[in-house]
Order: sequence, then C-alpha cells, then structure tokens
Amino acid sequence: MLYQLMNKDRVVATFEESEELDDFSYRMVEQFDSYLPYGFTSMDEWIDDRQIARHRTSIRKLMQELGMNNRRGFINMVRCVSLTDTFWMKRADSELAWQDVSLYSNVFDDTGEVLGMAPLFDQNMALLPYLIEHDDLEEYLSHQGPKIGRSFVGLARALLTSEIRAKLVTLKNFTYEAPGFGYPAWKLEVANRIKEQQIDAILA
Repeated sequence: MLYQLMNKDRVVATFEESEELDDFSYRMVEQFDSYLPYGFTSMDEWIDDRQIARHRTSIRKLMQELGMNNRRGFINMVRCVSLTDTFWMKRADSELAWQDVSLYSNVFDDTGEVLGMAPLFDQNMALLPYLIEHDDLEEYLSHQGPKIGRSFVGLARALLTSEIRAKLVTLKNFTYEAPGFGYPAWKLEVANRIKEQQIDAILA
C-alpha cells in the first residue's frame, strides 16, 4: 500500500508500506518536493516523533483504545498532523484535503522561509496539547522544555528587550478567551494561570 507525505495539499513524497513483526514500516519510493520536515531522517522515525506523548501511561492507554497502537493506526486516525507545522500523511488513494485534517486555520509559511520571531517561545506548547484534566500539572510541565537552553524562562530572559518587556507587562492584563474547536474551559484556566506565572518569572 502506498502513502503520501503531504505539505498542506502538496504531495511531498510517496512511501510504500511494509509489515514488520510488531509494526509497519514506510520506505520512500518517490520524492516530489525537496522541502521535507525539519530534521527528517526516515519516515518511521518521523511518525514515531509525532507521537511525542505516547510514553505517558494515560496517553498510551487512550491511543490503544482508539486503535493507534502502531504506525498505520496512527496515520489512519490522526493523519500525523501537528500544531507546529503543515505536514501530514494519507493513503495515496485518499481524497482527503488539508482543510479536512488541519487542526487550526493558522497560516504557516510553505517555503520554510524565516519571516521573523515567532510570537511564542515554546512552539505552541502553551496550548497544553497533551495535558489531560486529571494530570499532575507540575509533573506535566517538568517534561516540557525548549529545544535551545534549559528553560523557557531563561531563554525568554536572554532575548528580552525593552519592547518585549513592555508587551509582557501589557499581557498581565490580558486573559485568553475560548478559541473554539472544543478547547476545554479547565485547560483555558490553566493556560491563563501559567501565563501569569511565566510573565512574573521572566520579569523578575
């Protein structure tokens, strides 16, 4: 069976699926676009990396219940979509389009060109995508960290300018509102609380 790696509605590459002892593997058979996901080495590793929270017992159990206990199940259920880029996967004979699978309607740059500093220091992890209502918040946060540096606060302080400081002070009077898409009220409250804590820590 053939699968396609997509960037929005553009076919990036085609992969052939093969079944192994305990999972499925994907071998590239044709590449149409030189712009691959950042850090891409193999499709199997890329799919596994998209399942970033599967090591947590609660997430792993939920994934198993939804049939996502192997790579094929993960592709078929969530299409490998992410909050941080526009890459996804589908069967080559599928008529699914980007608008059918996109988690949000955010605009991303298709060419990989750097347009400027992102408004978030944490690549959208502030949305708490893997937090479950009864998780221990401190334990959850202890597993979240930046790709550069040791902490979000330390990185933010290193990049702090008078202009950014003024914006952070203004954000103290700002409250996130429900974004829609079924975003739960309890998670919104947590996001607002973390925002206040992080601003206080950065400005301290």
